[in-house]
Amino acid sequence: CAPTNNQFNDQAKNFRISGWDSISPYDFDRIKGSLYRGFPVAVGMMVGDDFEKYKGGVFKTYETQNMSGHAMAIVGYDDNYQYTDPSNNTCVGCFIIQNSWSSTVGVSGYYVLPYTHFNYLISSGNTSQLMSCWYAVNFY
Repeated sequence: CAPTNNQFNDQAKNFRISGWDSISPYDFDRIKGSLYRGFPVAVGMMVGDDFEKYKGGVFKTYETQNMSGHAMAIVGYDDNYQYTDPSNNTCVGCFIIQNSWSSTVGVSGYYVLPYTHFNYLISSGNTSQLMSCWYAVNFY
């Protein structure tokens, strides 16, 4: 039996926010601070076809074709996560991104996005790939 609209409305009242603020995508301290306080950060970025094909490990893309806007949530971070990039440099730190499509994409709906690649997405001169970040300032 599916809940009625009134049941959804009653449940939704428990998850409203009292306000929001934008965060510069370059301000990792504020993004991590929001996460530390328990507030996920909504992020809109441009993603390509390879985004749907991600099945684990580090998500990195340099695709600039067939891009479309997509909303997700940054739900965590790991300052100790290490990986080796294609130039054989050791990179440290990543964000954990939750996708809104379903648990069938990524790893149960999550992506590991290294800080260095996040920087690439927000500073890519040819596509303006990262659009914006927002976070809740408080819950009711």
